This record gives sequence, structure tokens and C-alpha cells, in this order.
Amino acid sequence: MDKLPDIYDFTDYRLFLQTYSEYKKSTNKHWSYQSWALRIGLKNNTSILKILNGQREAGKQIQNKLIKYFNFDAEQEKFFSYLIQLSKSKEDLEKTSSIRKTLKKQFNVVLRKTIDEKVFSAFSSWVSMVIRQTTKLKNFDFQLSTLRSNLVFDLPLYKLENAFKNLEQLGLIENQTVGDKNIWSKKDFGIKTSQDVMSKSIQDYHKNILKISSEALDIIPVKKREFSSTAIAIRQSDLTEIKIFLRNFEEEFCNKFEQKNIEPDQVYVLNLQFFPLTKFNPGGDL
Repeated sequence: MDKLPDIYDFTDYRLFLQTYSEYKKSTNKHWSYQSWALRIGLKNNTSILKILNGQREAGKQIQNKLIKYFNFDAEQEKFFSYLIQLSKSKEDLEKTSSIRKTLKKQFNVVLRKTIDEKVFSAFSSWVSMVIRQTTKLKNFDFQLSTLRSNLVFDLPLYKLENAFKNLEQLGLIENQTVGDKNIWSKKDFGIKTSQDVMSKSIQDYHKNILKISSEALDIIPVKKREFSSTAIAIRQSDLTEIKIFLRNFEEEFCNKFEQKNIEPDQVYVLNLQFFPLTKFNPGGDL
């Protein structure tokens, strides 16, 4: 990592701190969490390590010390403080919704909500994501039969109906009648899964995406898709930094193009893949 992290590139204050620590380790061989803690103004590294590992949130005192350490200006301080508030209020839907709206209005940032295993099980079928995104499409008539006829990949109507019911029951979409039309709308947040957690539902989702990605190579014109891959030699010790980079890219991608498209007319899926092609360790095991 050769660039000092910018707080505005992040939507999770903990990820910002993790990325900063990775940057310092890569640019200063004498850097340590203990020396960092002392520079922040802490007696030891216990608190900062617990924050980085997700075992506690940054309290007001540590928050102020971090703001002073990073020498944030007024706007950066406000943005950083909102991210901490958002992390602390994840169990309070009304408060998190308010903070997300504020971030969108003041900083043009749309945040995605981390969902648990029970909720994500509803998304093991890719069409659940499509149903939520169709609420943004211009001139869509909100009939499931219409949605089915416009899917690139054929899907039985009953699967669409089941996915719709699950989303409605979980409160991820709302169904209502406006005039003589039946419409649905999604909540004001996007969604993402917990990071680096083994989950049957998440695995099923990625398997389904990989399956239709394979089919897409055959049926979708090349001008309407982008498939690319590369093989690179890396240091295993860089894997954490690589994963952070990819997650930040995904956040930046969504923020840029969801904000840009005032009247979207199509639903696309972005699928990033990164996995080892070598196993240069004793015994040849991964």
C-alpha cells in the first residue's frame, strides 16, 4: 500500500483504521500498535486493538484522540463521527436510517447495511437482489409476471413469488396499492454480508451467481458485459490488504454509479473473484 488512506474513501470507520495500520506497517518497519497507541494518547494498545478487531466501539474520548491524531478538518471530523455513530447504532434501525440519510445528503454517500445469516438466507437466490433493484427502474409496472418476462435467465414464477414474500416478511421491501396499481418499494439502505464468515446461505448465493455468470458468457453479447481475469504473484502476508482494497473498490463503485443514475433502466450484477492459484508452503496445502 503506497498511499495514505483518505477517510472519505471509507464507509466504515473501523475499516479506515485497519487500512491505516496496514499502511503504516508497510511504510515503517519500526511501526507498532503500541507506538501508535502512545501517539494517539493512550496508555497501551489494548483499546485500539479491541476496536480494530470489532470487540468494542470507539468511545467519545478515543474518538476525540483519533480526530486530533489524524488532524481532521471540520468536515472530516463530522464525517468520521457519523461513521462511528452509525457503527454504534446498528441495532437501532430508526437511528441508523437517520444517519444514512444525513450522510447521503451532506456527503453524497450511500451506505449498505450489514445483514445477518437469517436475513441473507432470503438472498441465496439472485432474483431477490433483482426484485429490490427494480424499484429504481424507470416506467416499471411492478408485476411479477412482467419482471419474469424481462429476466435474462429463465425462472419459474413461483420462485419469484416466494422471493417476494420472503423480502416482504423480512421488511426489506414494502408492498402497497397506489390507485389501481400494486407497487413495491425497498428500504433506504443497501445490503452487504458480514466479512470473512462461513455461511451456507452466503455460499449458496455465490454459487448461484457463479452459475449464471457461466451462462452469461454464452448468451449475453460481449458489448453488454465485461468479463476479465488475471493471475498475479503475491505475498500471502498482503492478503488482508488485498481484501480491504477490493471491499473499498466495491463501496466506491456502488456509491459512484448508484448516485449517477437518476433514472436507471436495467439491473446488472458485479461479481468480484479473488482466490489462490498456488500453494507454495510446506506440504502443498492451502
